[in-house]
Amino acid sequence: MDAKGKKFFSDINKSPNCCYYIYSPLLEGTLDSIRENILKDSSLYHDMLYQIISAIDVMRKHGFTHNDLQSQNIMYKLDTKFKYNWYIIDYGNISHDDYPPSRLDKLRGPKTLDLITFVRTCCIINTAQKYLNKNKIEYPSNKRIVSRIKKSKYYEDIKKYIPNEFLNSPDTNENNIDMIILTIFILKQYDVYKEYIGFNLQTDNYDLICPNKELLEFIIKKCNSKNYSNILTKILSYSK
Repeated sequence: MDAKGKKFFSDINKSPNCCYYIYSPLLEGTLDSIRENILKDSSLYHDMLYQIISAIDVMRKHGFTHNDLQSQNIMYKLDTKFKYNWYIIDYGNISHDDYPPSRLDKLRGPKTLDLITFVRTCCIINTAQKYLNKNKIEYPSNKRIVSRIKKSKYYEDIKKYIPNEFLNSPDTNENNIDMIILTIFILKQYDVYKEYIGFNLQTDNYDLICPNKELLEFIIKKCNSKNYSNILTKILSYSK
């Protein structure tokens, strides 16, 4: 935005309590708007993973949790060589380990690791759930699905992906465990997951879209690491 445009927005914001802050770079679109294209291109996909997980790692090292890391809150800007540069936006729900919980924190309850949220909402396309949402068809809550998974024959295998410190600590955030269970179940047993949510269309058009299940399983297994350098190294191994 040029100086004239910035002055225009500055002039119309007369309220002493609220104003727009105009800043650069101006971003071009959300991950949500192009996610299917990104997930169908291995190079673009792994580059996006590397950039966003690097950003999550920086926030985590400084004690911050974004708390709303969905595909609408990840945006891109193409540089002059048409390379995607990825940005995390919308820090309205951010929290810090050393700050007292806000009213929103208390309403929201225990926070889920940003990395788990990112993998579950941005790195796969759950086409069956997307179909049910689009057609306003009700399906069981995540809690009910996780409860069913825990009683199934698949649970012993899924437990291997839950960090030991989550399983052995009395202060464990159950949200983290439940989201790990659900995400791994979707990655490894998608047909059974579709059965669990009541999706019964007999068609191949609703397969899980995920370029690299093995990598996502590794990321989830390492989600509580002190830092994410091992995850970033693993991503680079697929980018070569």
